[in-house]
Amino acid sequence: QWKNKRAVLKTTAPKSTAVRRLANEAAWLQRLNARGIGPRLYAFSEDAGNERLVMEYIEGIPFEEYLETCTLPKRRTVTLGVFDQCRVMDTLNVTKYEMHKPVKHILVRGDRPVLIDFERCTITLRPKNVTQFAEYLVRLGFSHDKSKLLLSLRRYKKEYSEQAYRDVISSFSL
Repeated sequence: QWKNKRAVLKTTAPKSTAVRRLANEAAWLQRLNARGIGPRLYAFSEDAGNERLVMEYIEGIPFEEYLETCTLPKRRTVTLGVFDQCRVMDTLNVTKYEMHKPVKHILVRGDRPVLIDFERCTITLRPKNVTQFAEYLVRLGFSHDKSKLLLSLRRYKKEYSEQAYRDVISSFSL
């Protein structure tokens, strides 16, 4: 509990060799929360290398499980919601790195997707959240025009324009 709200407490794993992963996640949550992405960051502290991160608990269904049971309009809404969050991260030059296989990294609460686990986020000149998520959807069988998608993805990676982004999305049967 954190101020009468359900919360998650993440701490540094005793045998972990990862350096400042939770500090990185806290910094990204703070920045991305301002854009409506991720669970709410409640607190972060660090003492002698022991990091503690407190954030909103997301009660939700894993993305793939949600897709199996939802209606087509809801599938489209949720999937576009993920794409839009990926697009925001791309415009901020952030790569999350898990979007090519986000099985554990997208929860659906109600009909809204929530991305989780930002400890690997990094600034990059060539962000790839939209392209990785598109590749993932292709593996799930959602692309109806793979040649169009490939051209759209190449254009998106080159330009990162809003029109190229829309072309990527239109290559899917959602």
